[in-house]
Amino acid sequence: MKLLSAITIAAMALSSLLASKSNFSIVNNNAEQQTITTTADKEVSDFEKAVALIKKYEGLHQPKHYPLVGYGHRVLPGEKFSRSRALSEAEADKLLRKDLLKNCAVFREWGKDSLILGVLAYNIGSGNALRSMVAKKLKAGNRDIYDSYISHAKYRGKIHSQIQRRRIEEFETLFINESSERKLDNKEVLIEESKSANLALRQGAVNENILISKIFSEGFDALTDFISMPGKVVDEAILKSLPGSHYGFEFNERII
Repeated sequence: MKLLSAITIAAMALSSLLASKSNFSIVNNNAEQQTITTTADKEVSDFEKAVALIKKYEGLHQPKHYPLVGYGHRVLPGEKFSRSRALSEAEADKLLRKDLLKNCAVFREWGKDSLILGVLAYNIGSGNALRSMVAKKLKAGNRDIYDSYISHAKYRGKIHSQIQRRRIEEFETLFINESSERKLDNKEVLIEESKSANLALRQGAVNENILISKIFSEGFDALTDFISMPGKVVDEAILKSLPGSHYGFEFNERII
């Protein structure tokens, strides 16, 4: 009975160990996958965010909107765009990116602010953007531009709520303030936090393994005590009860 009890304890401990390792692997993989996903989201460029914002608020124009085509491109003299066919999404996307890059180039001397000024120019025109208080403040080193930026939200002389929402979202998404200038540092912090979380998970698994090892040890001690009992009958019973390939739990030694 004591031998049977020892074997039962050992089997239960082995089952618990396997379940623990399987569960830890799943949790750890989920944590790493979440880190990868989050990091990928962080790596979306500001230019791509600007493109998405323009698409969101402009929409894909139809022939009835001519001379506006694609995502708000105004047809220029000499350009040939159909008055009866809307641009495909791919065509409109390509045209949007070309126009946005042109606008950003106008503000290249503004450096890191060239994108948000280019986005503003996409909507109100590069000439108006160049003459705006936003451009003047930034050129002078004044970064308190929120009120000036969202003031460019008028339609026929009155503030238009949707245009104002557009300005606010553009500002919040694209304006580079002092905290967002350290995007790489923030990404590194995110990775370090994930490493800490994974370390905590691993430590938890180690603690579980220590507990399981203790159970194995107690079961093994009971088995050893029983094996040490004198008598040929006992020896034969032990040999019959263990398969030839059975290994000790602590030292990986073969039991003969």
